[in-house]
Amino acid sequence: AVTLRDGRDGSTVTVTADENGMRVDRFFEARFPGLSFSHIQRIVRKGEVRVDGKRVETKSRLEAGQTVRIPPLQLAAPRVREDSPQVLKDREYLRSITLAEDDDVLVLNKPMGLAVQGGSGTTRHVDGLLEALRGWGALDANMQYVKGRASSNRRGPDVDDGGGLNSLPVYSEPGKLPDLLHSYMWRAIGWGHDFEYQTSIFQPKGGMGQIGKAFGTELGPLIKYNSKVIDIHQDDRGVTATYIDSVKGGGRKTATADWCVCTIPASVLSQIPMNVGAPMKNAINQLAEIPT
Repeated sequence: AVTLRDGRDGSTVTVTADENGMRVDRFFEARFPGLSFSHIQRIVRKGEVRVDGKRVETKSRLEAGQTVRIPPLQLAAPRVREDSPQVLKDREYLRSITLAEDDDVLVLNKPMGLAVQGGSGTTRHVDGLLEALRGWGALDANMQYVKGRASSNRRGPDVDDGGGLNSLPVYSEPGKLPDLLHSYMWRAIGWGHDFEYQTSIFQPKGGMGQIGKAFGTELGPLIKYNSKVIDIHQDDRGVTATYIDSVKGGGRKTATADWCVCTIPASVLSQIPMNVGAPMKNAINQLAEIPT
């Protein structure tokens, strides 16, 4: 992580018209995409964030023209995709020079000319390869496979992100190595690499977006484009969505049905009036989008 040092530390910014009605946590996510959700919660909880000089909560709504104090922030350094060609190449290279490995020791056959640590002008070195190994093996900063987000993303958490009403995950406990070995699970690890068992990855010509275009062609006038939903109301007779044409303007329009399948992102849905129960509203408000 790096600390923000471009003149905004401890300064204030003004809420724009486009940000009117935005929650405080969404405001920080939009302004600072590299800021983690936990860091946002911490600076708001500690009172480091002030709106017009007053303390706020993460769910507080902002109004255009208000001033928001921006405390010193810890922005995460841009992450390299774990499936990028260079990372995959580094992982394969690491496997090729690995002589032995256990819980405590990793023995590499370091070739001549490969630096151990990075320096000025050095782009490939052992430390860099170990970083690729850390990402591949879901290891922590100490190169250990321990209980946490990384390992739970591989084995599955006890409670997913967004599960329950507080959206906080419950990480799972990694299995013990003897149990893993005695299960003979390792016999199946290589099956997916045999050519007759490999999973084929199909992609439409022109990219995955062609699937959506095909749906659009088949459904034709059933799809209403440029429709901004401004209210969702449900009762014992069905669901009514109120919307406006975001391009042509005009008055409000409604669509009514027995059921509504809503795919609006939670960060947007939380800003749309709807008559749902408090637990459901709280769950929607707690969901956070991960910047990509």
